[in-house]
Amino acid sequence: MSKLICLDPGHAKNTPGKRAGSNPVFYEYASNRRVARLLAAKLKSAGFRTIYSCNLDSAVDLSLSQRGQNAVNANADLFVSIHTNAHADPNVRGTETFIHTNSQASLSVAQAVQTAMIAEFKQQNRGVKRANFGVLRATYQNMLSILTEADFFTNPQARAWMLTPGFDEAYSNALLRGICAHYGVSVPPTGGSAPAPSKPTEPKSDDIGSELLRVKAEKLWVYNKPDWNARTFQVSKGEAFTVKRVLIVNGSKMYELKSGLYITANTQFVEFDGVIASTPTKKTDQQLANEVRAGLHGNGEARKVSLGNRYEAVQAIINSKAENSIDVMAREVRAGIHGDGHENRRKSLGISQAQYEKVRARVNQLSKSK
Repeated sequence: MSKLICLDPGHAKNTPGKRAGSNPVFYEYASNRRVARLLAAKLKSAGFRTIYSCNLDSAVDLSLSQRGQNAVNANADLFVSIHTNAHADPNVRGTETFIHTNSQASLSVAQAVQTAMIAEFKQQNRGVKRANFGVLRATYQNMLSILTEADFFTNPQARAWMLTPGFDEAYSNALLRGICAHYGVSVPPTGGSAPAPSKPTEPKSDDIGSELLRVKAEKLWVYNKPDWNARTFQVSKGEAFTVKRVLIVNGSKMYELKSGLYITANTQFVEFDGVIASTPTKKTDQQLANEVRAGLHGNGEARKVSLGNRYEAVQAIINSKAENSIDVMAREVRAGIHGDGHENRRKSLGISQAQYEKVRARVNQLSKSK
């Protein structure tokens, strides 16, 4: 079977910042989505299968952990997070590719893509780098995963180029060539436009389990059994689940999820977004523990429900490595891997505010010991 590539166009319309200029304004999310659509069509012509990590028609910026989880659920072979860069200095330009701090397997594809982008853009080669970005942390143990930064939209010359169709073509072509080079696949003729996204529709009954169900409401209850009174916890807008089957409960439709939970089938609150999902292979306790640290299984009772009979074994791993994880993250912060500003660092680490305060305390301890 051909390789499955998950394309992750970074950000959304409601993401703070991530824009520059005026008349017209450059919006990074819009550029990323244009490139992703073009790339999907080109990869398909090269024989690859593709999915998106998020709904490209949504203004909601899906969480980094959920983007990664969608790729994991789909059993993707490669995760490509598509971005353009920003810097306080408007003179900065250049191209770079990131892999997760602990990843070795992703280095080869990152180098192939970086080489292709430099050949296409002819900008400064900022190299292949390592970082603990949320989407990479959520995916690197299950598939190859990279995050690309074509150039800096905060540079006026680069931004003017990014506002043209030529940039979208160049970026999608470079990614195509890099991916094809890594997998040893011939590059098909490039050019042309990607098809317009189809409007999501509810699948027929025999399609249940092949598409992701996404939450439309701001908050929505899930249930631990097919009973409208069996509320367990609430999920948020943008979260996605794989459906197992449809049930009728007291005259109303309810979906049974593959996780063993249940959710309303009312289209006012949920919709199918067309992201194809395969049944993932059984994961080890260590893999699940890594997902917990990435925030993929929630906290408290929500985590217990999500992990089921694996909860105690996974939690034991989390508890045994908690202090070590804080130390590792603190050292990464001191090394500058997660940038500047507390909120930016916390988001880069993908942890809660309470966890971040522990990291800050450890950073201060390390600083005083010098």
